[in-house]
Amino acid sequence: VTFSGKCTKIGDYAFAGCSALNTLPNLNEIKTVGDYAFAGCTALTEVEIPQGMSVGEGAFTECVALQKVVIGNDVTLGAGAFMARINNVLSRAPLSDTTLYEVRYVTPTPVSALTSLTIGENVKIGDMAFCGNNKLTTVNLGAGAEIGAQAFYLCTELTTIDLSEAQSIGSA
Repeated sequence: VTFSGKCTKIGDYAFAGCSALNTLPNLNEIKTVGDYAFAGCTALTEVEIPQGMSVGEGAFTECVALQKVVIGNDVTLGAGAFMARINNVLSRAPLSDTTLYEVRYVTPTPVSALTSLTIGENVKIGDMAFCGNNKLTTVNLGAGAEIGAQAFYLCTELTTIDLSEAQSIGSA
């Protein structure tokens, strides 16, 4: 994929499901990435969001090979922008000697490769933006971040994030 200097917006669902897309070109001229624009691009390994960009809801959701994300200053991330794929695993148990089964529990199982994340200054992080990135261990967060509700929900391996300079943090 190559963008010219004339292209400033990538529309909703523009490249959704392009499973062979493994790299993105320089996005410096792009100002807006639409909702679900790159959702399900399962070979994509790295994304760099330039300063001032607006990223739509679910724009990079279910990009299961994504390992590195760098977000510039003054960026706005929509809800679930980088949400991982969540597989639900059902456990069934027989009720009796008949063929009837009872669902005992549902276990959400995230599928993600993202391990580190760098976020610039004054970034607005939408609700559930990085939900389910269960291999994410480190977030480098710039000053002035506004963090939406459940932004890092199910990031079970997250051990390092300094929130001391965040402007606001959403509820869980």
